[in-house]
Amino acid sequence: MKILDLGCGSKKTVRDGAIVVGVDNIAGSQADIVHDLNQFPYPLESDAFDEIICQDVLEHLENIPDVMKEIHRVGKKGALVKIRSPHFSSIYAHLDPTHVHSFSILSFDCFCKNKRIIPHNIESDLFIARKRKIIFPKLTRTILRPVAYLANKFPLRYEQYFAYLFQAENAYWELEILK
Repeated sequence: MKILDLGCGSKKTVRDGAIVVGVDNIAGSQADIVHDLNQFPYPLESDAFDEIICQDVLEHLENIPDVMKEIHRVGKKGALVKIRSPHFSSIYAHLDPTHVHSFSILSFDCFCKNKRIIPHNIESDLFIARKRKIIFPKLTRTILRPVAYLANKFPLRYEQYFAYLFQAENAYWELEILK
């Protein structure tokens, strides 16, 4: 298995039996390839990876549609893309001045064939959404378990009416690459 860890920083993914390629723009990180992820194309082969991890990186990047096209290009057909980012209601989405974007749990639906939130000029048949989850802070996970359950069962309603009342910490997505 070959895994791409985009924005790996100092905590590159480690998985037994897998080849993990880390990419980051910070020299001195655990990156195997130092590259600015805002510059396209990425210095990676097409159709090369079985899994792509984007943990706490996409919020730093400028052009999300182009990033998603690059992820699609370098991933194999059926590859799993795992994304984690601060939810827009999270204090962490706004603390870091290098964050360019904050995301809703529905933000990646526009790239997915099985979802139908499609802004104009977005290529929507790149992925199939396999999983999405709103993650709450550890302290409130037990206290607000019913809120977490309802937020994930009815994410649009949660984000419209309750996101700033019961703030999430992160959002998580799993997308499968279509080719």
